[in-house]
Amino acid sequence: MFDDIANDCVSHKSLYNDALICLVGDFNARTGTICDFLDSEETSLDGFDFVPLCNEVNSRDELDLLDICTLRYNQDECINNNGRKLIELCKNLDLHIVNGRIGENKGIGARTCDAKSAIDYAVASAELLPYLTNFIVDPFDRFLSDKHAPIILEIQGIERSKVDNLTSKGDTMATADSEEEGNKVINWNDTKKNDFLAALNVNDMERISLAIDSNDSSQRRIDGIPDMFHNLFFDAAEKTEMIKRRKPCYFANRTNKPWFTVKCKEMKSRYVKAKNLHKSINNALSEENLKKLSRDYKKVMKIAKRDYFNKVHKEIRSIKISDPKQYWKVINGASPKTIVQGISMEDFKLFFEDLCRCDRIAQTLPDNYLLSSNDFLNKDICIEEVTEQVRKLRNSKAPGIDGLINEFLKYSPTLVLENLTKFFNLVLSTSKVPTDWTIGLIQPIYKGKGSPKDVDNYRGITLLSSIGKLFTSILNDRIMNYMQVTGFLGDEQAGFRKGHSTLDHIFVLHTVIDLYLREKKRIFFLRFH
Repeated sequence: MFDDIANDCVSHKSLYNDALICLVGDFNARTGTICDFLDSEETSLDGFDFVPLCNEVNSRDELDLLDICTLRYNQDECINNNGRKLIELCKNLDLHIVNGRIGENKGIGARTCDAKSAIDYAVASAELLPYLTNFIVDPFDRFLSDKHAPIILEIQGIERSKVDNLTSKGDTMATADSEEEGNKVINWNDTKKNDFLAALNVNDMERISLAIDSNDSSQRRIDGIPDMFHNLFFDAAEKTEMIKRRKPCYFANRTNKPWFTVKCKEMKSRYVKAKNLHKSINNALSEENLKKLSRDYKKVMKIAKRDYFNKVHKEIRSIKISDPKQYWKVINGASPKTIVQGISMEDFKLFFEDLCRCDRIAQTLPDNYLLSSNDFLNKDICIEEVTEQVRKLRNSKAPGIDGLINEFLKYSPTLVLENLTKFFNLVLSTSKVPTDWTIGLIQPIYKGKGSPKDVDNYRGITLLSSIGKLFTSILNDRIMNYMQVTGFLGDEQAGFRKGHSTLDHIFVLHTVIDLYLREKKRIFFLRFH
């Protein structure tokens, strides 16, 4: 275990510009009062299967310089093998044990397990110690653990300059503008749609029209026009206060439990007060009161959780058919969110690359190949086609890399739709597709079964440009209409067709099999790939 911790710490410090380290938890290590830093006579760094950080040998002088107590107190005087390994870890990685050195535990070194031993520690980099304002070993609480007492480490705010130093060396630093853009979140409000329409800048619309009508047919020009649409919509959303900015968060937020009622909060408050009272007076009466409130608190939470899920199940049964959208809201709200754990971005990248790999060799058209002159498929896109597809767009859909949501398009004036029509025809005539349309953001979604740490248990949802999807929906509608009019799609083709269902074919097949069985005729089974 300690070799793995050491290797992770070395990798972390190398990757993140000598980042500060803080380890908190059960090390199962009894260290007594062994010194956790190298004295001037010590030069050997043996005991681990990893290369220690160069020249990072701590000393008594370093702690004195930081005004940190060099003497470490510990009520547990025993030492075990894990304790020696923890001390070696500290010496090799310039870490120090916080227990018995800082805060309310300074000069005490209270026991943390079963009131007999100290095996739970906070260990931190020397540079981090001045920012640790308190370390507390709380009284043992059966509500939290069977043996271990809670340990509390309080850290005061660190300057942003130090946080910035944690940026990866290998990553390209984003500009201030791109950071600000990435922190914007669209919060569409239907009550403000008229305000949004009025906030769209007419001059910007005219500039987009001029850019489309220009004689420049370069890829750079094609890529720039979607950016102009983006700025047009985002400026209007900003004016109507439909854009929120994410606040930088360096620590994970606690998950709110929907079943945690007001009564639960009241019982929690009473329980915490009893716990603090027992901590201050620590007698048999306060301990008995704490146990009683602990049992009552658990009982109230159990009842609240049972009532909440009973209500959810009843609501699900009533709206599954009548209101599918609300049905999935309830389902997603009742199900705990699965956090991706133990899977790196590189693992996801390799998984989806392998999943999407096509082994077929792409065929290039010969130079003398003549494109179809089919007027139905190749005619210019008209504004009626654009308007019809915009009407079909659904609300509350996640945007692609351009950040544009469907609501922007649905509540656009005629001039914007005319510009979109002209732009789509420009793409058709030049055969040049905007780069943003070729980029998909893959969001891994846990399937709800198997280990969340296994990449095979995730399905990818690809988020594409809203304008790009609008363009392809027009082409798809044309192709489907053409195939139906010409009879290229027979009635037997039921998959992915409006008004058709593969269930019809299954029903027919089942009926034929049933008929043959009744007539005692021979049945031939076919397997489809």
